[in-house]
Amino acid sequence: MTTAGGGWTLVASVHENNIQQGDNPNRPDGDGTWTNTVTFGAAEAATSDDYKNPGYYDIVAQDVSVWHVPNNSEMEHWTTASFLRYHTKNHFLTLHGGNLFNLFK
Repeated sequence: MTTAGGGWTLVASVHENNIQQGDNPNRPDGDGTWTNTVTFGAAEAATSDDYKNPGYYDIVAQDVSVWHVPNNSEMEHWTTASFLRYHTKNHFLTLHGGNLFNLFK
């Protein structure tokens, strides 16, 4: 993606289809999904289920872009279907290991 100064790369999608799972006071860190290098999901299904690819921990980046896309949207429609899009510009990832894995571990 070359939106808003990117090269942006989809490395993860959080689809909260089981909000109760992450709301357990006995497991404040959840199930560890975002603090390990296990990959899961498919990019094409990222609007209907969680997704994480090796870029989550392998790519070194400076900023993050977040898009809110309606559930079950087809990939070719994400750009036009997204109803909120924003990104950082302050290179904050450089202070946190350069990627989301290092930020959340």
